Amino acid sequence: MGASDFGTGDLCSEGRVVEVSGARATVRVSSEGCSSCGDRHGCALAASGTGGTLVEARNLAGAKVGQRVRLEQTPAAHVRNACILFVVPSICALVGAVAGHEWLAAWLGWDAVIGGAATGLVAAGIGLLPARFFSLREESLPRLTAIIGEENGGNP
Repeated sequence: MGASDFGTGDLCSEGRVVEVSGARATVRVSSEGCSSCGDRHGCALAASGTGGTLVEARNLAGAKVGQRVRLEQTPAAHVRNACILFVVPSICALVGAVAGHEWLAAWLGWDAVIGGAATGLVAAGIGLLPARFFSLREESLPRLTAIIGEENGGNP
């Protein structure tokens, strides 16, 4: 995905760079979001409190520590990331619970409810592994697209 693929429908937020490491930057994102974001009133960052949330992003703008920046992510990438984080482990937990309840408990001589609960939890944990590996991929990260202010010594 190149710079020309960024659209005005992207979800965006603003924050301050707190760390730069290679082509990535860690940004403390404020809960207000940016004024042009269509999701600013329903954004999960609003629940993060006054300190903001740390977000790792691709540093396409070449920002440095202390600069105020704009982060963007396409709605499709946002939905894909949410599905990998929530749907995959949920499906794994459901399959694990059914398998534990129906087969594993009988095979090991356990109570069916305990077998279902135990294998459901283990399967949900295993379902989080794809989310962890996927989160390390560059294309899953938000894009730091613009520097909107210099260091002023305050918090975002």
